[in-house]
Amino acid sequence: MHAHETLPADRGALLQALTHSLGHAQDSGELVGVILLRIQRLKDIRIEYGYDESDLVYEQFVGQLRGCLREKDMIARISNDEFALMLPGLKNPAQPVMAINKIQRTCGEPIEINGNRVKMKFAFGASVGPEDAPQAEALLRCADLALRDAETANVESVRYCDLEKTGETPVFRMENELERAISTGELVAHYQPIVDIETGRLTGAEMLSRWPDGPEGCAVDAATFIAVAEQSGLIVPLTRWALNNSLRECADWQNDLPNLPVSVNFSALALADPHLSEIVQSALNLWGADAGRLTVEITESSIMADPENCLRLLNHLHDAGVRIAIDDFGTGYSSLAYLKELPVDILKIDQSFVLNMTRTEADRRIVQAVIDLAHNFDLTVVAEGVEDEETLDTLTLMGCQRAQGYHVGRPMAAGDLASWFSASDWDPVEASATPAEQAVDFEIG
Repeated sequence: MHAHETLPADRGALLQALTHSLGHAQDSGELVGVILLRIQRLKDIRIEYGYDESDLVYEQFVGQLRGCLREKDMIARISNDEFALMLPGLKNPAQPVMAINKIQRTCGEPIEINGNRVKMKFAFGASVGPEDAPQAEALLRCADLALRDAETANVESVRYCDLEKTGETPVFRMENELERAISTGELVAHYQPIVDIETGRLTGAEMLSRWPDGPEGCAVDAATFIAVAEQSGLIVPLTRWALNNSLRECADWQNDLPNLPVSVNFSALALADPHLSEIVQSALNLWGADAGRLTVEITESSIMADPENCLRLLNHLHDAGVRIAIDDFGTGYSSLAYLKELPVDILKIDQSFVLNMTRTEADRRIVQAVIDLAHNFDLTVVAEGVEDEETLDTLTLMGCQRAQGYHVGRPMAAGDLASWFSASDWDPVEASATPAEQAVDFEIG
């Protein structure tokens, strides 16, 4: 079906025609352009003016669109407000952009609906075959990815070749790679020491997950793959990996680092899982770990996502002997009423306040306020982001109990942790210490 015919084709007819055109292009050396176009205000028109007026706008738009195209070009309707255009026999990869500009000039003029002038708004994504993809389905997907990027960036159009220059891994591919990495053990953990400021004794280490060999063999930063895990439903398998990995290494360290518990950071989505308590207990049983050797870290925002469910879960874990810590304290928006109700043992001051506290009075006051708050609630307080001796000394005078940061020790591989402990200037872990007096903090990110 071509531009002069009455109704747009459907997706199946488009793919069939596109396959034929790409085959011809391979032999002739010509190009095939694909443009995905979305009418962004058609739904608003339907809601405000009704279906009849929306249908009239649609018919008028299709007529104008055909006037922008050549006889051999093709229009297909993908959904109510989305169209695909096939432009075969192109000589230059820039021609789809020229077509987009013509469509914007012709179809972008305001239209009159019930005496009101309404300006149409569009978003475009363009791809060119066989340069971007040699198969019909893949080429259409390239245009779809470009359209999605245009809408995300709030721009009128994006070409797939420009999108590729960002080097970003497609979302679904990242999800598949992450799922495989979790199941095959490709994720690794590094450990950053934590010390007791008052005694100089090592009290543990924060375990940070790493994905060194992600898609294309490149490392993926933790913030990226955790976001992917949350969006794709992989956050619970990732949390289960965290629990089992940290408790296993806790068992391995007992000869050199006796009585050293571990802590796992739970996101809001992990806390919402109805089977989380069973997952935690299963991991403790698997590695023969006492519940007192596990500390669960949560953020203020994860508490507020579902306060009642969070309180119920944390009370259950705390009653079983698991310790509770609030991570990045001061950056969220939780109420002191919830702090009073939650079974909290530890507050960790976010590094954004600690890093500049010796130079910025406001940050220093926030740090002091959190320390005082922790003392008033009989909680242990840990300062993150301690990068120099001056900050450590200041925290000591302020009454902070524990510190973590590059000045204390940088993250290191699990196998290096015990030897680093024994060679450090800090006092060694005391063999007689109870789990409640020591901690290894694990964060998924």
